[in-house]
Amino acid sequence: LLADVDAPATAAGLQRLAAWAERLERLDVRVFVVLPLPPALVKGKAKALNLPFPVLCDPECAVASRLAPSAMQPDGPALVSLLLRPNGHVQAVLADETEDHGDVACAHVETLSDERAHRTAPRGAPLTTRCASPTMAATTGSTIG
Repeated sequence: LLADVDAPATAAGLQRLAAWAERLERLDVRVFVVLPLPPALVKGKAKALNLPFPVLCDPECAVASRLAPSAMQPDGPALVSLLLRPNGHVQAVLADETEDHGDVACAHVETLSDERAHRTAPRGAPLTTRCASPTMAATTGSTIG
């Protein structure tokens, strides 16, 4: 979700996310970019951004207001990433513009995959994940490896 499509942090964050496109696809993650623009402007902006993801419009910011209200604040983040589980529940909300959302998204998906794999593991088996992000490891208690 983008609050400000022209902010430098937005462009940088989207380019970092685009760099993870292949890995996200391998992890079966579908990425959508939601712009706070009317449909008539979205096509041109999507072309200018040159992203490997579908671009959707949210001209009245209804989606952003409901799912990431901090993005609508005057001093809020320019870019917010929502990670949804397959059942539609929110896995994580990423709003730190200094963080690589693609890296953190991959770490979340890998953690979710590991959790599912470990459900069949014997009780007491240690859980380790392939977390690439120290922030992710710190917030989940996972190990980096």
